[in-house]
Parts: sequence; structure tokens; C-alpha cells
Amino acid sequence: MKETFRRISPWLVTVLVLAFLLVACETDDDEEDEDDYESVAIEVVTDQLYDLAIGEQIGIVRFRQKKGATGARVEGICSLESLSRFPDQRVDVRLELLNQDAARDEWEPVEWVQDTNEHTFYFIIPLVETIPVILNFRLLVYQYIYAGDDEYTLDDDTTADDDTTDDDTGDDDTGDDDSTDDDTGDDDVTDDDTGDDDDDDDTAPEPDKTFEAEAVYLFIVNEGQPGTGD
Repeated sequence: MKETFRRISPWLVTVLVLAFLLVACETDDDEEDEDDYESVAIEVVTDQLYDLAIGEQIGIVRFRQKKGATGARVEGICSLESLSRFPDQRVDVRLELLNQDAARDEWEPVEWVQDTNEHTFYFIIPLVETIPVILNFRLLVYQYIYAGDDEYTLDDDTTADDDTTDDDTGDDDTGDDDSTDDDTGDDDVTDDDTGDDDDDDDTAPEPDKTFEAEAVYLFIVNEGQPGTGD
């Protein structure tokens, strides 16, 4: 019996050591992967619609990467705890770059309408002016209500407007002198409204009521060439 135990023990010890090393390596890999993740709470910053408290968490956004090179493709997962508070169980979401001056060119926001509790999105890290640099992204969950919504969506053009197609997306006026236009406050010699929004102040209308929740995410650009990328 003792002889048998002597023959088995070295093999048993070897198996146990190998098993321990395998588990340790897997644990290290998991820890390294977790180090690359960045999870940020989505918290209410203003609410005139749903009676939520300022600072209340309504979800979480998880980014798969928090540092890397210009041109990196980053995956994000936006998780909202409940969509039932929003009309039709859907809400607008936008990812925007707050410090645009750090990027070489203007970075266009990534936008979507979220109608499920979890939504996966992707975005590209832009070329930057200096390396290293911290890019400050904000994920914004929002709902805007305008006073008299219809007036911002339809142009009634009832008084001798020469628009041939009343679609408000492409005003085909070539020389609108506003003398017979029904816009109430535009006396421009040539109509410079880009969106033909009937306010004729050339600015977007302010919402009457607002809901916003945000998560701020920092990405460290530590690779690539300033202004040119990889």
C-alpha cells in the first residue's frame, strides 16, 4: 500500500499544480479584460416630465475599452432599467464628444432611439491634436417636449409662398423677399433660414419641458500620431 501511494503521489501533485496554474491564468485573463472595461452610471440631471429625482440612476453604460489608439473602434452597451416611464417605451439617446477642441475634425454624435432595455452601439476614436490626450464623451438620454409641437413640424405656407413642395426639408425658394411670406418676424431681403422652421430666427427652438440623464466617459488616447493617426 505504501509503495502504491508513493507511485501515485507525484502524479497527483503534478495534476493539482497544473490545475492550479490553469485556474490562475484564467483568473488573470478575466482581470485583464475587466481592466479594459469602463462602467458608468446614467443619472438624471434635469427632469420636468417624469418626477424623477436629480441624481437618480436610471441605467448604466458599459464601454469595452477605456484607452487605445486613434481610429480604435469602441463597443458600448447602454442598459436602461425601465423604459415604461417613457412614452411608447422608447427614448432618444446620443453619444457626443464634449471637448471637440481635442479632436482634429468635428466628431459627429452617435444617435439612436432606444426601445429595448439594452442597446449595443459602436463609435470610432477620432484623430487628435496631441498624444496622449483624454477625450470626454457624454452619453445623453433625453426627451424634449415643445409648446405647440405641430408648429415645428409643418409649414402651412398659406400666404402666397412660392414653395412648390411643402415638405419643410428643402425650401426651394430662390429669392424669398418675405413680403408675402407668413413668417411673422422675418424681414430679411433674402431668406437665410436653413431649416424653414417658421420662427425665422435661424436658431433651433427651445424645448418647453426637458428630461435629461447622462453618463460621462473618459477615453485615453495613448497611441498613434497627432493629427494623422496610425
